[in-house]
Amino acid sequence: DWEFRRVLFRSLSELSVANLWAALFYGAIFFLTLGTCFSLIEGFCSTIRDSWVADSLKLGRSTIAGYVCMAGFILGIPFAFDCGSSWVEILDHFVRNWVLFYLGFLNCIAVGWFYKCERQYRRVGKPAVLAYNIGCFMAVLVPTIVGL
Repeated sequence: DWEFRRVLFRSLSELSVANLWAALFYGAIFFLTLGTCFSLIEGFCSTIRDSWVADSLKLGRSTIAGYVCMAGFILGIPFAFDCGSSWVEILDHFVRNWVLFYLGFLNCIAVGWFYKCERQYRRVGKPAVLAYNIGCFMAVLVPTIVGL
């Protein structure tokens, strides 16, 4: 990781107009990060806005966005301290190994049990339903076997 950064900094410094290229590169990184933040916030806001919570509390888009940004700020404070990278590694390990496994498993259960198969067959056809169910099951089973 550090070797990549060292090569990147050296290659940017040896270009003909190095300051311009460095400013363009870091500007692009900044705007890419800013766009990612907007998409994450919009995803949360849309989910909350479409739920019964926003309707019952009469919350507008800007109010929901404010609450989501404030919650993100407060939840992000521990990652700004010295042990922040350790917290990121712990969360990354937890999400990769457990949350995705349970999410895939519960997705298979939800598709198979809570949404009636006969209704699915009528709406999209039996081959599509079987392909989706088998695909979801294999997406959980294969990584589990590989991980063991």
